[in-house]
Amino acid sequence: MDLGANIGLTALAAFSAVGPSGHVHAFEPHPRIFDFLVGNIELNRAETVVTPYNLALGRPCRHDLSYELPRR
Repeated sequence: MDLGANIGLTALAAFSAVGPSGHVHAFEPHPRIFDFLVGNIELNRAETVVTPYNLALGRPCRHDLSYELPRR
């Protein structure tokens, strides 16, 4: 299981470790990064072993968090 899979480096390392008889679940909530994850899974022909999920896992947050990025 890869939580916060990003572009799939850990998921693909797990794919190499488990081989065709194993299974890897990769979770990435950010839509654009998820697209890269899916593309990397396809490039490595890992579709039958690695299942990507476009969602986040965790407990519900009871606090609001906001921040501002400095302008450049």
